[in-house]
Amino acid sequence: AGPTEGITAGPTEGITVGPTATPTPEPNADADAELSNPEFEKMLREQLGFTGEILNRDLWQTAHLVLARTNEWKNHDLSDLKKFRNLEALEIYDAEEFDPSWIEGLANISYLEISSSGLSSIAAMPELPRLQTLYLRDDPITELSGIERYGELTFLDITRDPIGDITPVASLKKLRTLALTGCGVSDFSALCELPAL
Repeated sequence: AGPTEGITAGPTEGITVGPTATPTPEPNADADAELSNPEFEKMLREQLGFTGEILNRDLWQTAHLVLARTNEWKNHDLSDLKKFRNLEALEIYDAEEFDPSWIEGLANISYLEISSSGLSSIAAMPELPRLQTLYLRDDPITELSGIERYGELTFLDITRDPIGDITPVASLKKLRTLALTGCGVSDFSALCELPAL
């Protein structure tokens, strides 16, 4: 299984947008989005062509976002991601120290990639009830505790993460693809519990 149609597979500098999501109706859709990180706002303006105010509506209509660290990206605070409430796909590359609180409340995400971004614990990740595809490559994750909350997962990539025990994946009954190249796994018995794998 590969990335979902319309989603960029590899790292991309800056931000790109995929298909437009149906925005959640809100009375303040035409209000200023009030982004807190000027560098993040600058990236949005450059990549998405915003010239005037960035409105809540602009963020709510974004379904796919790709963030890749550039030399200009000094402020790593991505807490403004919470304002993209209709995101369905999010890719983050080289963010150094990813903070799971940045994606709290993004209940529509079905595709998530956090690679080379310093994520150290799945247990700290928020509830993502629609998550089906999860890439966590080249992160310092040592255990999979907490992965059981993502029961809709059909694809999991933990390539080159220092994980030794994959027992928690036994709870992912819908999992069809598991990539674990470069991990320290020696016991694969948990995979016998996965009928779709």
